[in-house]
Amino acid sequence: MMLNRVDECRQRADECRRNAAQLVADDVLRGAYLDLARLWRKMADQAQQKSNTDTAPSSRARLPRIRLPSLILAGGGLLG
Repeated sequence: MMLNRVDECRQRADECRRNAAQLVADDVLRGAYLDLARLWRKMADQAQQKSNTDTAPSSRARLPRIRLPSLILAGGGLLG
């Protein structure tokens, strides 16, 4: 099943929140995951608003590019 952009963003926000909940010993990394969750939720809201205003049924909301904190990218392969 292919997810639409809104659902994909919400799913990624949920994943970030789950990862944050599992990292009880690392406050910095947990905070980074929670920040990412907020960004994904914001993108989901923006994509939802855009899809509500689009008239063409095949149009898809473009997601802004985000930069992951270097801590997560270098954090022991958590995303890799």
